[in-house]
Amino acid sequence: MTGKMTDRGRLTLNLVLWALVIPCAAVAIAVGVMIVQDEPGGSSGADGEIALSGVTELEEASEEEQQRDAAILDSATKMTNAFINLRYDDTEAAIEAVKDQSTGDFRKQFEKSADGLVKVAKRAESVMEGEVLWTGLVSSDDDSATVLAATTGTVANKTTDFKKQARNYRLQLELVREDDRWLVRDLQFVQ
Repeated sequence: MTGKMTDRGRLTLNLVLWALVIPCAAVAIAVGVMIVQDEPGGSSGADGEIALSGVTELEEASEEEQQRDAAILDSATKMTNAFINLRYDDTEAAIEAVKDQSTGDFRKQFEKSADGLVKVAKRAESVMEGEVLWTGLVSSDDDSATVLAATTGTVANKTTDFKKQARNYRLQLELVREDDRWLVRDLQFVQ
């Protein structure tokens, strides 16, 4: 379309589009219901609800499992926040926060690379700020867990002329239980 569209023209166009979309959606839903009812194992109950065979109702997790999973997600969130927030003028706080939440080979590798990280951050006068958007539990048991985390944030440094640039990360964290704490034993960037 070229030129300016009047408010009345825009309203008319929206009404026409809605008039087309709603019947199409209704037909798509009706066809989907008919397909499910006609498939082997699909049936319609007396009350009109669709029942599918092979679907298993999950049991509600026990209070203990819910508390364990909440502790896992809390630890993963703390580690992710520590990992994605780094200021060149306060690197020690970030380094200590990551070390406090880690264990095993990951902690050893992080400790070895910490000096280099500090040097690079200070040289570039880098400020990386972020927050965790969500964490999701992939798997867990009494001793280990896998968590995915999505973050949003910015980085500003000499390279960016100190203008904030978006940095969004997805991380996979492997956690293990040591005493009463959940610590990260591996952390990887994922797509």
